[in-house]
Amino acid sequence: MPIFQKLTELQKGNRKLSSQNFKGAMKHFERHTRAAPDDPIGFAKIGYCYQNTNRLSNEEVTRTGAILVSESDKKNAETFYLKALELDPDCLPAIKGMIDILPEQSERRFAFLKRALAISANYIYFLELGDYYRTFLKDFSAAYDRYREAIQHNSRYPDAYQKIIDISKRLDNGKEANWKEQRAQNVR
Repeated sequence: MPIFQKLTELQKGNRKLSSQNFKGAMKHFERHTRAAPDDPIGFAKIGYCYQNTNRLSNEEVTRTGAILVSESDKKNAETFYLKALELDPDCLPAIKGMIDILPEQSERRFAFLKRALAISANYIYFLELGDYYRTFLKDFSAAYDRYREAIQHNSRYPDAYQKIIDISKRLDNGKEANWKEQRAQNVR
């Protein structure tokens, strides 16, 4: 006869999260943080729930006349992500959450992207850092370097190749652009 252990509040919250029941998951994560107030993961998960929960009870009309039917609660998400980071400055789920909720051009987001990359070399972080350098800082050389690192990290996706082609043309490196264009076509 198998003996089953009772699920922890964190595990129960994760189960609710996997079925996208964010409000139900949040209740379990809140219980977890009361029982383990020094665990940053519980706070990061609450932040994630706020980030993915619709804060609107009714449709809202924006200043431009568009009808808004869903909007995440970024303010509360940020509060819980920052609490997790207070407990552990390297809490990757909280750092990722901050990256997701901050505006693309935000210097804070840029700092979190660099922090995330220092903790975990990730293809997406390389791409997003490259995009920030290219779009907001107009530092095409740094963008080029991040895109090359993305390719070194994972050469199967054509996104970084396409971005290098664009950067190479801007840097007037036609030979590199032609080579990358051929590589990108082979990846597809």
